[in-house]
Order: sequence, then C-alpha cells, then structure tokens
Amino acid sequence: MTLAREGADIVGCARNEESFGRIADEIEKLGRRVLPMKADVSESKDVERLVGETIRTFGRVDILVNNAGIHSVRFFTEISDEEWDRMIAVNVRGVFLCSREVAKQMIKQGEGGKIVNIASMAGKLGIADSAHYCASKFAVIGLTQSAAMDLAKYGINVNAVCPGLVETDMFKSLVQTRANLTNRGLEQIRKDYLASIPLGRFAGPDEIAEIVVFLCSEKADYMTGQAINMTGGWITH
Repeated sequence: MTLAREGADIVGCARNEESFGRIADEIEKLGRRVLPMKADVSESKDVERLVGETIRTFGRVDILVNNAGIHSVRFFTEISDEEWDRMIAVNVRGVFLCSREVAKQMIKQGEGGKIVNIASMAGKLGIADSAHYCASKFAVIGLTQSAAMDLAKYGINVNAVCPGLVETDMFKSLVQTRANLTNRGLEQIRKDYLASIPLGRFAGPDEIAEIVVFLCSEKADYMTGQAINMTGGWITH
C-alpha cells in the first residue's frame, strides 16, 4: 500500500488470491494499477510465470520486495525434516528465485532497479526455539550481500530490512504459541518481549513499509548490500 501511495503500480503475489483481494481494491482506489497473482514463490515455474505476467502487463519491472515468509516455534531437536525444508523453501529459496528472475529482467532493461528483502532481527541473533527460522533469515542477509556485489555493476541495489517485533498476524501467532508453551497469559508474554526493546514498544507495519519505500527510492541509490535494523534498539549491529 505504501509503495502504491508513492506512485507505484503493484503486482501482489499470494498462495491464496483472496488474501490479496482487499488490498488490491485499496490500491485501485489510489488510482494505481494492480495485478494480483496466485503463486508459490518456492516453485521456479510459478516465479517464472509471475515475472512473465508482470512484463506482459506492465512492460517492465523496477522494484522487487521479497516479503513472503513463514515462521514457527520449535525446540531444536523437535524440528522435523519437513518443517526445516519448508522454512528454507519459502524464506530462502523464494527470495533467491524471485530475485534471480527479476534481476534478469532488470539487466535486460538496462536501467538498474531496486531489490529489497525482508529479513529479520532473527537473521542477526540466534533465538531459542527458532533454529530453522534464524537459519533462513541469516541466509537471506548473506544472499542480500552477495547479490548486491554481483548486481552493482548493473545499477541494481539489493538491500534487506531486519524488523524486530511488529504488530502483525505473525506476531500475534508467536505470542499465542509462547503462551501455550509456557502456560502464561498473552499480556505477560507481550510484557516480556517489551522488556527487551529499548524504545519500549512494538513496531507498526507502516514503519517497516516506510523503510522499504526509502530503499526503493533515489535517496538510497548509494546504498547496497545493507541489512537495516528496525528493532526499537534491540539489535544494534
């Protein structure tokens, strides 16, 4: 939504088209064009179709925001092969496949571009019961840095945003899971998390979106290979 308000036409990808329907309506009300598509970013054919349809509809692609991601809480020895593989497939393979296909098009266009990967503070700090998630987000940061080096000569900036705790459905699910595992109330879990945040509050989704907009703008033309913390001071490296 924030990119649309800044004048961008939007291609939205989800495994369930209905989940993007409401947002698509809001984007159209802003006077921007929108293409909602159903795709699994961990599948090469889906990603190729996604990028191909984007080019057929809009003629070009200038920005890619890799925002698809999943999360679960599991003690290290209880992480199954299937859960590990799915986490890596969506959170890492998806970022790679989308970035690779879009980068090909950006190179072909010859006018540069912006790729922004949504990583996490879990990509900079190991967290209990989240080895599979942390591994995936550490990988996203490494991928970001390496892709930035390869694509710099084409004027393509590749950066990552590392949010901390953001008021989203995923965070609500995390709080509920922690409460269930520890037999504590939801408010107590939230207070425990807040105690680790120097600024004393959780982030709003719009705050993360504003950083993404900045990274997609000309103001960030001299930034590449960075992993920007948005953690309220929890992570400072």
